[in-house]
Amino acid sequence: MKNINKIFLFLLISMGIMSCKKDEKQATATVSVQTREYTFNMGNKKLSPNNDISVNVKSDVGVESIYSYLIRGNKPDSLIGIFFPGEEDNIKDLTLSFSNNIFQRPDLSQVEGIKMMVKSLNNAAYEGFVKITAYFPHLPKLSGFPVNEKLNDHDQITIQGKAESENGITKIEIFDDSTGPFTLVHSIDNLNDIKSYNVNYTYTYRPEANNVQIVLYDKEDFSTSHLMKIATTPYILRTDLVMNAQGDATTNTVSNWVNDFTWTSFGSCDLHALSKNSTDPLKDYQRIAFLFYGTSSNATFYSPSNASSVAKNYICGSSEWGIPGTDIATLKATKFRALLRNQNAATAAVYANIESGNISTLDNTFFTGITVPGSSQAKYVESPADTQAADFNATTRNLIWIKVPKQNGGEINVILKIKEVNYVSTSNKFATIKFDMYVQK
Repeated sequence: MKNINKIFLFLLISMGIMSCKKDEKQATATVSVQTREYTFNMGNKKLSPNNDISVNVKSDVGVESIYSYLIRGNKPDSLIGIFFPGEEDNIKDLTLSFSNNIFQRPDLSQVEGIKMMVKSLNNAAYEGFVKITAYFPHLPKLSGFPVNEKLNDHDQITIQGKAESENGITKIEIFDDSTGPFTLVHSIDNLNDIKSYNVNYTYTYRPEANNVQIVLYDKEDFSTSHLMKIATTPYILRTDLVMNAQGDATTNTVSNWVNDFTWTSFGSCDLHALSKNSTDPLKDYQRIAFLFYGTSSNATFYSPSNASSVAKNYICGSSEWGIPGTDIATLKATKFRALLRNQNAATAAVYANIESGNISTLDNTFFTGITVPGSSQAKYVESPADTQAADFNATTRNLIWIKVPKQNGGEINVILKIKEVNYVSTSNKFATIKFDMYVQK
């Protein structure tokens, strides 16, 4: 044991002597590492005062290499960079940059900074340090918004909830996915960095939408969002919709055709404003689902593609609707069929389901057992013959099944429940009709 102790002591003395000798010969260099202190925002993962870190390194004998380590209180030191000067570099005065991309993935909740081990050409070592402090900001939040909400009878949802941010709210946006990706529906701007805002917005359903997204943005460039599912019925319902016939130059009517984007009615002057292949769905010929017209003998629903003989009579001011006949032929080939209540069990079931509201779907299975619509017109006849599938009234045959071609292929089923018809042959241009409209989603 003693011998071991003596050997151990000898080794210690020898190492001490060697160490002292090494210290006496240790090379020196005048080295400086100049930078500024940085803050890393844990919310948006950005550095400040600059988003990249810049460091100036000087050595009076020249830099041979720089090894940089990320220092975190809760993690081992991590090598994040090795630098060797190139021929074009001034080895006595270098500027290094650390991109913010380096700091996106590591956990920086306990970051301390970057340790830089600088080795000069004469092997002199120097340790520099860039201080980084983690900053935990107040993040914005949305509260009180429902997870799902049902449309009312007007296909609307009242969106209510609270938006908060200690940083100051700059904007709130509301989106839906009616076109597939989320697109902007409404923006609440000019909030002047207030810290709290009570959202109260009436959203009107857009066809094909399944979700509404509320997004809050604040002054620190943080955002948060809330997804609200639209609890929809399998159909859009328009109740007590009133349409007018074509009118004349003295009285232009304002509700004589239906747009298949909004499933609402528009008038003659709106027809005149339409154009071919417009990118605006409210301004495109192809969005006409059907028209209402008063002939000398009937109040009639027309398929757009079959309206060439009557189109000019939709007057705006004193002008006829000047759509070319060649364009009319390319419009929707909508088809109609009036359903006789007691024609068979299938038609009786449709009447029963519409009247009770028991409508789980409006796809083709809802009409199983009924001949598909095939007429380009549907005419009002007070006492229609059973064999006339395109004739309707407001009592025994007051349901009209319509198939409207979709923009991108396929068809949409529509049911009109006729409630009132006012038609006089001597005043046919001013016929009116009132109905509920069920549109397949």
